[in-house]
Amino acid sequence: MDKEYRDELPSSSKWVTENFVLGDILGSGTFGKVYTVECRKKPNTLYALKEISRGSLPRYIASELKIMKQLGGSHNVMNVHAAFREKDRVFIIMDHFPHDSLTTLLGSMTESEKIDYMKNLFISLDFLHKNNIIHRDVKPANFLYNRRARKFALIDFGLSQAYEPKPMISNRENSIRNVLSPRKRASKCLALSDQGDDFDTKKRKLTCDCTGVSQVCHHCVHRPNKTVNKAGTPGYRAPEILLKFDNCFQTPAIDIWAAGITLMGLLFRRNPVFRPADDFEAIAQLCQVFGSAPLEEAARLRGTTLIMQPSCPGVDLAKLMKAVRPGIEVLDGPGDRCNTCAKMFFENVKGRCLCKSGEPCSLEGLNEEERLLIDILIHCLQVDPVNRFRADMILDLIEMRRF
Repeated sequence: MDKEYRDELPSSSKWVTENFVLGDILGSGTFGKVYTVECRKKPNTLYALKEISRGSLPRYIASELKIMKQLGGSHNVMNVHAAFREKDRVFIIMDHFPHDSLTTLLGSMTESEKIDYMKNLFISLDFLHKNNIIHRDVKPANFLYNRRARKFALIDFGLSQAYEPKPMISNRENSIRNVLSPRKRASKCLALSDQGDDFDTKKRKLTCDCTGVSQVCHHCVHRPNKTVNKAGTPGYRAPEILLKFDNCFQTPAIDIWAAGITLMGLLFRRNPVFRPADDFEAIAQLCQVFGSAPLEEAARLRGTTLIMQPSCPGVDLAKLMKAVRPGIEVLDGPGDRCNTCAKMFFENVKGRCLCKSGEPCSLEGLNEEERLLIDILIHCLQVDPVNRFRADMILDLIEMRRF
């Protein structure tokens, strides 16, 4: 049905034409398209009209409307004015929010602006989380910034869900049951097993026959499926989603991780930072940047075994920020050579070291604003969700360190 109606404009709706003059399209995504509209009863008053994709599940539509009605218009959360259902079509009327393009912002934001941007994002997330809502799709495209007015807006609650707070404890019964063969580019360094704490990577031979090859063995085919909520944008999904921890481990911390990846994009002037083809490649990318040991330990604590071969030491985020922006040549220095980094990073033929072990020294070489941004990044991107800062903790950190 979506394909049949995909080119049908909102102007074909009687309700829309009676109340609004349709303008330009503002954006589109998986869950619908957004247009500028002018209210007929209030000339020169602009709104944003979102038409929900016809294939969207009613429960997601109801959830989005409920959250926006309850929380919209406060703490940088987009305000909703009306909603209307016409047969199988649903329209939402929201504030019209002019904003700067992400391309423009990435190339020109100052460190002070980045701090302000992240502060306002965490104001929104803190508000949502204290109302037991997880956004699930935090990314730059969903947090708009009007530079001239210095205003912000968190949008797109199509994946949001209510959350019932529970104690974060280790669950030894949690395991990954459904393991598919990874793609060749990820399979050389990654394998997953459903064993617990007693797993010995040095002594135990994998029972699966399809690790590292482009096929699924008889053993894996007959493993029961493990169903977890994987809603979110690839590249922004937290480790607990990628490693298929039970849904009880999916907490507001997944929004904090996505906010950290958002900040990483601002610091590196890249969007998106990660472009994984699948979950296996996404895990391999996280191991390269954050180190394989922290991911393996987080998995072990939830009764899952992650095997990363060869192991990765993790990356100095301060050095990586400088290497990605001006270029890796700025890292040149006496004795600063590393064979591991020479193999891991493209164009690093001189073997400049970016290993995680050098991060404390690298932080000392940053100015105060850069150091605060990297500190926020580190606290957001803790692999184990238990160790991640909450939104209110990040806000306290910013207030204590703001200059």
